[in-house]
Amino acid sequence: MKKLLLFILCVWSVCLKVSPHDYMFKHLEVKDGLSNNQVNAIYKDSHGFMWFGTKDGLNQYDGLVFRTFQKENSSLGNNFITALHEDAEGNIWVGTDTGVYIYNP
Repeated sequence: MKKLLLFILCVWSVCLKVSPHDYMFKHLEVKDGLSNNQVNAIYKDSHGFMWFGTKDGLNQYDGLVFRTFQKENSSLGNNFITALHEDAEGNIWVGTDTGVYIYNP
């Protein structure tokens, strides 16, 4: 009985150490290029870009660097982003607190 219990414990401990679902998380913030640390919306588009809608602009992230869209440097009408969605044509619909804007890549 002791050998069976020892065998079960060994198999169980090996199963706990080998996980097919190991995830890596990366913390991104203003010092990394994000326009603001208050993120209201996150979306991954069909090209693999991550989009972050913040209190101070729309951010496109390619895994290395951010590209920031704000009212001051684009046709975006407001910097407070509340929602993100991609349509069938690949356009990014950007919801703000004053309206909806469409980004055509």
